[in-house]
Amino acid sequence: MPHAYAFSHDSECDLHDSLKAAKEKGIAGFAITDHCDIEYCKLQDVKTPIKRSADCAHEMGGSVLAGVEIGESILHKKDAEEVISGSNFDIVLVSVHAVQYKNQTLPYSKIDFSRFSQDEINEYISAYFDDMLEMIKTTDFDVLSHLTCPLRYISGKYGIAVDLKNFADKTDIILKEIINRGIALEINTSCLDTDYNFLMPDIPIIKRYKELGGYLLTLGSDAHIAKRIAHGFDYALSELSRLGFKNIYYYKNRKPIPQEIKL
Repeated sequence: MPHAYAFSHDSECDLHDSLKAAKEKGIAGFAITDHCDIEYCKLQDVKTPIKRSADCAHEMGGSVLAGVEIGESILHKKDAEEVISGSNFDIVLVSVHAVQYKNQTLPYSKIDFSRFSQDEINEYISAYFDDMLEMIKTTDFDVLSHLTCPLRYISGKYGIAVDLKNFADKTDIILKEIINRGIALEINTSCLDTDYNFLMPDIPIIKRYKELGGYLLTLGSDAHIAKRIAHGFDYALSELSRLGFKNIYYYKNRKPIPQEIKL
């Protein structure tokens, strides 16, 4: 999901380069889903850049869809609502990057987990899932983004093993909640070919989602640079087909539109 340098702190990729890369890789379209980190809304203007991002997507038109990724909506719910209602989005994603755990305020990408005990690691992940569930219950959105993302750092960067089976009760509750609300689960390929070489969420959780009756899936490379557009899509689609999924979905005017999985 490309990010424009003019709108996001997380990328310096020009949108036209992203569009060119998408066309070269045979992608019919993509959504611009710039980060809106609500936790900083009292310190800086996080709303105007997102509105500009959506306006830019509408101006480009065609295969470019307008979106946003809302982070930490539970910290400032009214501000999150204002962002979501402030633009004509095609798709609204939500995510948790800064977990409410003890006195931690940093995003997990900036935490030194080597200083954590195994018990603290487990507590942190448990708190992540708790924040995720509260966000799902209280935010108006379409797609749950990169579930299990803290493992990118805990297991990928710091090499600390985590058995997600220990959190099966919490992940089941989350999956059931999004299924009941008609919210899609993002299959995020951004970690493939990195130190954490897995889909987010990984295969066992995707399989469990299907067992529980889930079928709404979106596919995102979370590309912050043009060359990562659609990275890992062939692998992801092959795995989804193997699990019995027939379609992936994209969103237009916040409505899911199916696309048959073709290998």
